[in-house]
Amino acid sequence: MRQASERRKKKSPPRRGRLLTRSPAARSLSAAAGVLALLLAFVWSQRIELGRLPEEALALLARLARGGLPGAQGVRESAAGAGAALLLLVAWYGAGDLLLRVLARGAGDGPPASLGVARRCALGAGLWSHLGLALGLVGLYRPKVAVVTLSIGLGLAGLAFGRARVSLRLADRPDDLFTRLALASVVLPVTLAAVAALAPPTAKDTLQYHIALPKAWLAVGALVDVPYNIPGLRALGAEMSGVWGMLLGRLLSPRAGEAAFGAAMFAYFPLLLAVVHGWARERGLGRGPALTAAALVASAPVAWEVAGAGYVDLALALYVVLAFRAAARWSTGGGLAALAELALALGFALSVKPLAAAALVLLVLLVLLRARRTGGQREGARLATAGLAALAL
Repeated sequence: MRQASERRKKKSPPRRGRLLTRSPAARSLSAAAGVLALLLAFVWSQRIELGRLPEEALALLARLARGGLPGAQGVRESAAGAGAALLLLVAWYGAGDLLLRVLARGAGDGPPASLGVARRCALGAGLWSHLGLALGLVGLYRPKVAVVTLSIGLGLAGLAFGRARVSLRLADRPDDLFTRLALASVVLPVTLAAVAALAPPTAKDTLQYHIALPKAWLAVGALVDVPYNIPGLRALGAEMSGVWGMLLGRLLSPRAGEAAFGAAMFAYFPLLLAVVHGWARERGLGRGPALTAAALVASAPVAWEVAGAGYVDLALALYVVLAFRAAARWSTGGGLAALAELALALGFALSVKPLAAAALVLLVLLVLLRARRTGGQREGARLATAGLAALAL
């Protein structure tokens, strides 16, 4: 009986082995079925809002019939705002590249390129924010100053691209249904959020302080207190970055400056997705799973909604993710450069919102665990001191 049982076990492979040896087409169909199930669940949960779509669509068509399509002037101003924000994004890259080269002493990045580009843009945006704070304190919110600083940033970016020869071309095409669905789940919400970001702002908090305070600062050309606006007492680090986009856009018109501010706030959305995708690739995931990780963030309704509304929560998420990545790199032997990046990322996160202080608890635990895993007591104390000093800094 024992021999017969062993023969039966040899003839029928384990159930898990069958799942692992399925063809790519079967895996793609399974993934598509899972995506369809999630889509149906989302539609069911939003059935009330979706039921109002026909009524809202008819109302929109009626308004368009009365007022017509947006004029060429509005399209031109939105395009100018998008162009100003794009130039600002390139300047962020140049400043971030310089910052990382100082920290890493010329050490280059490995693959993937998406992570390297996003890190530089994010850290450059934080540096640009603090530059905006300094110039605002001395009353230099002027278009000429914005053009000069932008030119410096673009020059740094030119040098950085010349050294690194960064290519944003995708290394391989989507080769299965799973990867194509993941890519579409990233591209669609990003596109919708970009369109919303270029439209006139309507969100309550944006009208109250996100864009209202920068407008008040630019009206007097300096960083001033706005009476009875309590959010003005916050750090407003992300809004500081958008001030330069607004200054550049206002070279054409106030509406173009408004669109440039919205586009600058939107830029944190694709940067966050690029960091998530790049970190997943860095950890060894394939292109499909890495795109799925980015899609999980991009397709969250709250993510693409705030990305197009001029809010700063995605900037906060971006810097917190970079802080945890830097802490993980340091815990696996990243050295002082990783600690310096941790201090910068967490500092930039705190400059966006004090809510970033919640990440300190987990980061302190990571530092202490890293020190505890060290063999020697003296070495563990040294690592704990260095890690906690970076967090305090």
